[in-house]
Amino acid sequence: MAISQRLLAGWAAVVVFCAWAAPAMGQSDTTVISLPEISVKAPIWEKYTAGSKRLTLDSAETALYQATTLQELLHQRTALYLREYGSGMLSSLSFRGTSASHTAVLWNGININSFTLGSSDFSYLPVAASDRISLQYGSASSLYGSDAIGGSVHLHTDLPVGQQLSLGAQQTLGSFGQYSAQAYTRYGGKRWAGYSQVYYHQAQNDFPFENTAKQGRPRERQTNAAYEYYGMRQTLSYRPREGRTLSMRSWYHHNYRQIQPDMSVQNTGEVLQDQSLRLMLEWDEDQAWGRLLVRAAWVADEQVYNRNSTIAVNRGIGSAEYERPLGQDWILKLGGTWNHITALVRNYGDVVTEQRQDAFASLRWQTTPRIAMSLNVRQAWVTGFEAPIAPSLGLEARLWEYNAHYLGLKLLGSRNYRVPTLNDRYWIPGGNPELRSELGWSAEGGLVYAFQPSEGWRLEADVQLYKMWVQDWIAWVPLAAFWAPVNIQEVHSQGLEAGLNLQRQHSAGWHWQLGLQYALTQAINQRAQGAFDRSAGKQLPYTPEHRAVFLSQLQYKSFFAQANYGYTGFRFTTSDNSQFLNDFWLLNLALGTRLPQGASAWQLSLRLNNLLSTSYQNMAFRAMPGRNFQLSLRYDWQRR
Repeated sequence: MAISQRLLAGWAAVVVFCAWAAPAMGQSDTTVISLPEISVKAPIWEKYTAGSKRLTLDSAETALYQATTLQELLHQRTALYLREYGSGMLSSLSFRGTSASHTAVLWNGININSFTLGSSDFSYLPVAASDRISLQYGSASSLYGSDAIGGSVHLHTDLPVGQQLSLGAQQTLGSFGQYSAQAYTRYGGKRWAGYSQVYYHQAQNDFPFENTAKQGRPRERQTNAAYEYYGMRQTLSYRPREGRTLSMRSWYHHNYRQIQPDMSVQNTGEVLQDQSLRLMLEWDEDQAWGRLLVRAAWVADEQVYNRNSTIAVNRGIGSAEYERPLGQDWILKLGGTWNHITALVRNYGDVVTEQRQDAFASLRWQTTPRIAMSLNVRQAWVTGFEAPIAPSLGLEARLWEYNAHYLGLKLLGSRNYRVPTLNDRYWIPGGNPELRSELGWSAEGGLVYAFQPSEGWRLEADVQLYKMWVQDWIAWVPLAAFWAPVNIQEVHSQGLEAGLNLQRQHSAGWHWQLGLQYALTQAINQRAQGAFDRSAGKQLPYTPEHRAVFLSQLQYKSFFAQANYGYTGFRFTTSDNSQFLNDFWLLNLALGTRLPQGASAWQLSLRLNNLLSTSYQNMAFRAMPGRNFQLSLRYDWQRR
């Protein structure tokens, strides 16, 4: 099949971009900008993830995406697939061919997935509300409990420390009525410190598009797709003595949006309003006798559909974890969590309350610097419901080290589960209290290679193979008069994930980086849902077999530039694979400069999205915008 003109044009643009950037690599002094001090102590669980594929996006990598949500960040920076129901609309993340409810989203260690739907909307999660974003690919129920069958997303809020005072603000203007603003301040004394932030974003979202649902494919302008969100977060920490920290974290987020109709219907005028409040109090004590982490949290979520149908879920959460070394080679962690859930949903018929408790243990063994193993096990108890035990065993080993070469091995096996959602069990009509937990097994292994031939050069590559089985997969199916959930599907998923990163750092003040991420996903349904169902042996709907992202970026002194070229393979839109959406490429560019002036610094950046104005759909008949831009101006000040 001939390569499309858009594909050639996209790669040509990336090549021209790299060639244009190269002459800027001249000789000059490097500008050093001091940054406020923060505490980035690793969470306890990170050392027990041996064998898994992990990726962390820190503040430097997310700087260009502060006026966007996780949906756009993950789409452009990873090979993960997000199912979008339109620009700024509902967006769910799929790890390794699983569904949205198989991804756990944790805010500072607390699962913030909706307990009614069992998933998170990534268009509701602004990048600006997190200091670091970590991804763990693959199953990890033994570490994070229910939902973590496909993967997990971790939103971290770092604690400021030390005597300091800094502040900043950013304003962004963009296509189709986009406007964004945020401001922050970081402050502290000898023992206490704090961080305060507010943010706001709106968009008319009235972009032109090609209507493929109408004869002649006319050009139209999108209606009923405006949205806005705003929020604030607050962090306070107090250190009475070395190794002891009392902290408070809070995050309030409000989202309002019109629901974008599909191309085949007229404007329905539907709207959705969501608000969430998350509060956490934490005591972290790290002493010679071990590390103790105690949390108390409150999470309140409310959703109002068309201004009259309200869904409200409140949760009280308590957790405790204790960790200590056992000799020179072993580290043991023990802990438990408790959730008290209250749900007020009109279609439940009454207020639903539920208790969830988890007990877990983790053991890390590292007898030599070359080999590390982790063993995890978790048992959950849910009101009126039995959840299976979830163990996992992982290994990481240095296979070979010679001069500038490094080769490592990763292996991981686990048993996993997902508890049915509140909607699955209590929705009237259709809810089924007799549902069983989804049960899964997974095995994966991979290699990591690093090569540093000389100072300033570094090459990193990794490849991970996986196989996953999920039985009793819950699906809503039509019965005589309504739809109801049943444990009917069985899914086998297998694939490959690969990454490549090449960096060149020069003392003259420039840094060049080239990256590639690729995912091959085959997620096959093994069981038909009825006599006339032809889905057995077919790829799951909206699961692309191929997804890839190519990145190139350059920093020279205060100047930076970035090119991003992503590919999404064709996706079947029906369970019998009789219909599909075409594949597409998207090219995005970003340029900017940072101008320090004493204690202050200004940063100007321009992002050009979908530069080739590709016409594409992530979900059938849901329009997506063509070429668009975002222009941002940021100001930072730090007391010296």
